[in-house]
Amino acid sequence: MVFGQLDRTHVQGAASPYALSSDYRALGYNPALLTHAGWAGDFQKVTGGFEGGLSLKSNLLDRSAMWDQVLGRAGENSEPWTSDEWLNALTDEQLSFNVSFLSAAFARRVGNWGIAYANRRGVSANITLSSETAKLFTDGGLDLFSEIELVETGEVVSVDDYDFELGDLWEGITIAGNATMANLLKETSLSFQSIRTHEVGISRVWGNAVEGWSLHTGVGVRALLGSAYFDIHTEDDEVVAFGARSDGFRISNLQSLDSLLGGGPSADWLGLVSPSGYGWGLDFGGVLSRADGAWLSVSLVDIGRMTWEGETYSVNDIDLDVSSFGSSDGAIDPDNWLSGAIDVLDADTWFQTSEAATRRVSNRPLVSVGAGFRPAGPVVVAANLTARSREALANGGWTGGVSGGIRITNAWIVESGIQRGSSDVWRFPASMRVSLENGWEIGFRTGDVSALWEGSQPELSLQTCFLRYRVGGI
Repeated sequence: MVFGQLDRTHVQGAASPYALSSDYRALGYNPALLTHAGWAGDFQKVTGGFEGGLSLKSNLLDRSAMWDQVLGRAGENSEPWTSDEWLNALTDEQLSFNVSFLSAAFARRVGNWGIAYANRRGVSANITLSSETAKLFTDGGLDLFSEIELVETGEVVSVDDYDFELGDLWEGITIAGNATMANLLKETSLSFQSIRTHEVGISRVWGNAVEGWSLHTGVGVRALLGSAYFDIHTEDDEVVAFGARSDGFRISNLQSLDSLLGGGPSADWLGLVSPSGYGWGLDFGGVLSRADGAWLSVSLVDIGRMTWEGETYSVNDIDLDVSSFGSSDGAIDPDNWLSGAIDVLDADTWFQTSEAATRRVSNRPLVSVGAGFRPAGPVVVAANLTARSREALANGGWTGGVSGGIRITNAWIVESGIQRGSSDVWRFPASMRVSLENGWEIGFRTGDVSALWEGSQPELSLQTCFLRYRVGGI
């Protein structure tokens, strides 16, 4: 994961006629769509907000046995997993979580020109667990200690003599000699970011869009403002940790606003409004379309870089509180272990000292090509292919899919398709949009519905639109 850009996989381009892919939503994927009618139909003005979505991706989610444990379903093996079975399931597991919210946006057509603005906020997290780190989740941090005290009896016992499966409550007494950061976090990585973007796009149509062929070209510019960033991983057996966090408009800061006003402008004012990260981004796109409803598209997005002002953490020694990891009776409970794991991922749990540092990262541009056509008036079929680099394309690190939609009534549109993700993971998205005659639109899209027949799926995602108003037809 390259930090300094929003995860915008839910923003589909001209090649994917999903319910929430039209108008200003295409600003972050292919700004040429501002003048291309495509599946959504032509428009003059579009205004909206209160749109958002989330996604959770992991190979572990694609295991029906894991869902049997979490949901209590009767499967081939309905017995609760032991700590070793949870450990095997979590080791080397890659988990990706993304949340995005669009608070305000609009798009306007002025002759052959199109302009748009969007204000987005996104949070992304990625984690890969080694066996040593996974044990923190499955046994409540038991392996961090050489001696523990049983809560009920007060007896101090060696960890080697303790039967974890008995579930007796315990508290750590003596840190184990091998509980070093390098050992615990070897082959483990954790990253987190929170970013707000202000995006502006402009596009123009060349040629006759009513008859014959026309070319739509567009460019998008983004201001990236970061409020939080945390990254920890190992390099050459050394732990590398960096964090940045902006206080922003916290209540405690606002309470001291009077003193700031009384003292006049000063550097303290920057603590109220300045982000911990800042950067820029560019998107380019083009669509070649024919009046009867066929089109080809290409786009290059996520060009840019980001600068984070934060701190590097000292990892020379370890300062642990067993309460951060939960207790042994809940460590492998599928309903409770995650809450304790969240505390484990707090920098204050691990690190004692830090020093100011700056980290600069370049974004990884994304290239997308696609095509679509209308075999009949109410039907659209489309396909697309995306990749971050030539190496990714050559090594199978590309994503792509085929999708289709049908207008059942003048107001009701449904769509579905099949998408190939990384590591040959297949997803089956579905969406629905309702477009009323007065211009009001609502809709939702789910990234995968394969659990309906397989009992599991590699991604849990949902994108929703609660308010969008369109002028100029549907």
